[in-house]
Amino acid sequence: MTKYTEKAFEELSIIECTKGIGGRHSFLYGAPMSFLPPQSAFSARALACRRGGRLIFANLSFRLEPGRALVLRGPNGSGKTSLLRQLAGLTPLEAGAISWLDSDNTPDDEEDYRTRLHYAGHALALKSALTVRGNLLFWARYLGGDSANLSSALQKLDLKPLADIPVGSLSAGQQRRVSLARLLMAHRPLWLLDEPTIALDHETRGRLVDMITDHLDQGGMAVIATHVDPGVSGTTLDMLTYRTDPTDSQSDMFMDKGWASYDWTSDETSDSLVAASRANTRQDP
Repeated sequence: MTKYTEKAFEELSIIECTKGIGGRHSFLYGAPMSFLPPQSAFSARALACRRGGRLIFANLSFRLEPGRALVLRGPNGSGKTSLLRQLAGLTPLEAGAISWLDSDNTPDDEEDYRTRLHYAGHALALKSALTVRGNLLFWARYLGGDSANLSSALQKLDLKPLADIPVGSLSAGQQRRVSLARLLMAHRPLWLLDEPTIALDHETRGRLVDMITDHLDQGGMAVIATHVDPGVSGTTLDMLTYRTDPTDSQSDMFMDKGWASYDWTSDETSDSLVAASRANTRQDP
């Protein structure tokens, strides 16, 4: 992994700067923007997703208008993150289509498509050796944003007192705030947020709600996967509605691992399982 000082890091070219950035799929940066795409409705039509050999959901459709939010609900494993990754162009579609309604660009048109969205996942994608300020200035440059947005981003997430502290020295909640502040460093109409309130205290959750509300008021859009009340009004999409066959999940898992070919009643299989279990169990002295 290449290591840079903060000053050198800010002076390097965009491609060189990406070396050593962790969690490359945790925040979708796409191509830098030199222009602001027009606001447009965003649509998904008859989407299906396959993960680990299993069909997670199918026939999922929605249309999201400027100024609106879509809240994804469902238990763990219902496909919320998988859907967000499909919308971000990171996970291939098993079926269906995604597009901006004012153009033909789709996730296959990576540069044009991704200049319209931010994807903030579970991982932080921050450089721990850089300060809060250094991380945000890097993302402003890489995203084609404006370094003049720094002061506002720091203010909105109460990061000004931490601006010159290395991110690696911050708490989990503080690091999450830095990660979310990147949303403000470059304008993108669509925010894809995966459990954005993780590790945030009550006050910071309120600040995040204000951020999202401001974004929507300006004609932006948000798709939010969450287990808690996001604090913003929007349409709720229940992922379980689109689950293909929830009763088949266990048998699908066995098929994925190749276990279905075993004769589970044979003594040979039973002996093999017992031996494997003993080999992987620590014996106390």
